[in-house]
Amino acid sequence: MNEIIKQYREVALRILKPSQRDIEHGMELHKNSIVCESYGFSPRAAVDGDVVKAAIESGASDAELQDMTEDMRMTRYAECPKEREEYMMAWEAAGVTCILQNAGEEGNSVLRLIKRLARYTYGTDMMRGFMIRARQIGLEVGLRYVYSGNIPGDEGEHTYCYNCGKVLIPRYGYQLEEIRIEDSRCKYCGAAIDGVYAKKPGRSEGRL
Repeated sequence: MNEIIKQYREVALRILKPSQRDIEHGMELHKNSIVCESYGFSPRAAVDGDVVKAAIESGASDAELQDMTEDMRMTRYAECPKEREEYMMAWEAAGVTCILQNAGEEGNSVLRLIKRLARYTYGTDMMRGFMIRARQIGLEVGLRYVYSGNIPGDEGEHTYCYNCGKVLIPRYGYQLEEIRIEDSRCKYCGAAIDGVYAKKPGRSEGRL
């Protein structure tokens, strides 16, 4: 935990004034819980001020500057060692198990969504080990259908049956080979499978 996170933690403790027993009880509950974040949480990297200054001096438009700074915030942790270290510490300190992305006004902009997808994909490409570990943590806390997207060739990119361990939805990148679920049950052991999926595989269907 870095100094900034420690400082904010101390502020929270001074305001809330929990007893040691409260802290220990809360940590135990957190450890044994699935923590969902409902607003697409992901730590942001710092903007490179020198690069932005140079762009301004070269006559970059407001739209170009906005796109540049958003790109830095969403991808610089994958390139800069210091930003990467802080990014990983922020994830650990947050204690978030899974993320739910809300739909909203910005979620209706196709161009904005494509840019964000490209930036997240870049992050997963550059930090494969971190993403693979994130999948392992999800499985350890009891999530059934965790898979590591955007990592072609990794065993974690498939969806597995939580009961028998067989592959239910084999993937390679965004390409699905087949869907091995029949009447909402695993075709191998018959276990009930949650989720909505297509009967025939496609590039982005059959997600669990």
